[in-house]
Amino acid sequence: MFKAIYISIMLVLYSLLGSSLSMANANEFDEVAFNKRLESRWVDIEAFSFKKLYEFESPAFKKAFPLDLYVNKFSRATSRRLTKIIEVKYDRIKGLAVALVSVETGSRTSTSNETNVVNVELEEHWLFVEGKWWYISSRS
Repeated sequence: MFKAIYISIMLVLYSLLGSSLSMANANEFDEVAFNKRLESRWVDIEAFSFKKLYEFESPAFKKAFPLDLYVNKFSRATSRRLTKIIEVKYDRIKGLAVALVSVETGSRTSTSNETNVVNVELEEHWLFVEGKWWYISSRS
């Protein structure tokens, strides 16, 4: 009887230790990997690769917005290019990263082929779920 209780207690302790170690790994923020994912998304934006871009959206977003609706939120007359990741803030408890990025955006006028270019700063929100970063679309 004592041996069974001892084994049960040890199993509980090992499981607690194992879960705390896995939580520690989940709470570590790999900024290099995050920045790479963010930059990959911007490569697809610049290339107008909307199907690839859609893959950065969360599974919950994809359930609500099918690809054909998603593609219609973009204009090919507007160019966008990531110029710099200014700052990344990470909230370990929420698994949320907020990135401030600098983007060069331009649009062609209807009367000429000239492109008006403007540099803007955007705030992007990303959620870390099950080992992967998902872009959180804005209300647009």
